[in-house]
Amino acid sequence: MERYKDDLRCICADLRNANPGQSSGPLEIDRPWDAYADDQLGLDGPPRHPGVMVMGFCIGGPMIHNLIRRAPERIVAAAMNATQRLPA
Repeated sequence: MERYKDDLRCICADLRNANPGQSSGPLEIDRPWDAYADDQLGLDGPPRHPGVMVMGFCIGGPMIHNLIRRAPERIVAAAMNATQRLPA
């Protein structure tokens, strides 16, 4: 976020009840991925621009796949990153 904050409008999601986040709320256990996608798509309100670039680490990969499935017209680029460290 620090690297891009001067060039882009950056929004970082704080997932409901995720450690050590500050957001709370009921978890929709019957549709967890769609509930998180609802939250993420709602961060920016109604679409006001041509699209967004999304970046995710670890669990962010499946979330990005779900965002693309749910709102392909809003996602113009995606970067899914691994955070696993390989042994030396």
